[in-house]
Amino acid sequence: MEDFWSPLQAMIEEVCEDFDKVWQTRKRVINTQFLVTFILKLVLSKNSQGYKILLNELWETSEFSALQEQPVSASSICEARQKMPETIFTLINQKVLAMREESDTLPLWRNHRVFGVDGSRINVPHELLEAGYKAPIKQQYYPQGLMSTLYHLGSGLIYDGILEPVKGERICLLSHMEKLTLGDVLVLDRGYFSYLILVKAIERGIHLICRMQSGPVNKAVQAFWDSDKEDEVISYIPSSPVKYESKKQGYDIELNPIELRLIKYTIDNETYVCCTTLLGEQYPLNEFPAVYHGRWGIEELYKISKEFVDVEDFHSRSERGVRQECYAHMLLINLARIFEAEADKQLPPPSEPDNRDNCSDLKNSYWKNFCGEIKNFKVNFKNCLLVVGRSLVKLLCPVGNESFGFISNILKCISRVRQKIRPDRHSPRQSRKPINKWKSSNGIKVTYA
Repeated sequence: MEDFWSPLQAMIEEVCEDFDKVWQTRKRVINTQFLVTFILKLVLSKNSQGYKILLNELWETSEFSALQEQPVSASSICEARQKMPETIFTLINQKVLAMREESDTLPLWRNHRVFGVDGSRINVPHELLEAGYKAPIKQQYYPQGLMSTLYHLGSGLIYDGILEPVKGERICLLSHMEKLTLGDVLVLDRGYFSYLILVKAIERGIHLICRMQSGPVNKAVQAFWDSDKEDEVISYIPSSPVKYESKKQGYDIELNPIELRLIKYTIDNETYVCCTTLLGEQYPLNEFPAVYHGRWGIEELYKISKEFVDVEDFHSRSERGVRQECYAHMLLINLARIFEAEADKQLPPPSEPDNRDNCSDLKNSYWKNFCGEIKNFKVNFKNCLLVVGRSLVKLLCPVGNESFGFISNILKCISRVRQKIRPDRHSPRQSRKPINKWKSSNGIKVTYA
């Protein structure tokens, strides 16, 4: 891990120095590297710490106290944040992912990288109404934005993230596709499939596995829904209004038939129909349910973002500041995932692979098992995130020729807290948390807390 982190640390320092030229006119104490470290620490504080408290904490370290005797002012941080573009976090994230792939092979399925895309609406500060963010109903004070992520299903790494006013998940998906390479597989939930998405994926050499909606659908797809077939290749011919709808979005496409494979399976009396562009015999029918279920990892990501990191608890009140915190939390999760993967190597060997042919238990199985790396135990990711958060200054701000012995201590702290994988939990997700005493978003006053 030391061999990986030393060049990574140098890369981050170099990227930050180059980025200084983008927004700074002269050299200052508050540079890009300073702000990146500050904002990464900030997103873990859940708004329980103000700028001054966090600055005092940072100045207790030798890395920051060496800059000047007293901490910089909170107002200076605010001014600097408004100048620094949020793209720095995306840039660092891309560099980190590239270095990670060079040093350690990603988990693959049938020699493909498998990704999922999903979006989640998040509440943003009231001030962002002026930036085009809208509240879903008039009575709601806070507007909402769409946070969409491109997520590698085998490793849990975030390859791309977007925060925009609600424009539609498919528009974000087209942007995410630009981050993928030839042969990648994209697993999508209901609501994403469209002829335009299909055409753009084929143009880029990307394979799709997409769950189909029931109801009014293409005639060939409906015929498959109504039949007893489980696997069929059809010629998908879109209806004429598709061209008009695509043109409204700025895409002038020709309506040509596309060869598409339809797959059907049943879990807990619920029928799933998926379409895919993976047509060959090397992709067995009985593996697709597990691959689609692997998309659950992106739901786990949003649980971490909203429940643990509490990404909606923004410190900033400007669009730039909100995006900085949103993209910073994605970078922080990726750094923690890298340490999690290294700590996982110290755990007991994987359990025996599951060779069952039916998919009756897949709905409750562990979401990573489609790559074949399921283990009996895993490290606790919350603890991993906290340990990495405590060590951010040492990880990102090198002092002289300091050794990287602290890396092994970080891995030990992460490995100590582990949990048994429990793949068969069935309990309904029912919160018994006391209702907040404040007025609910639907305009009805809550009478008890």
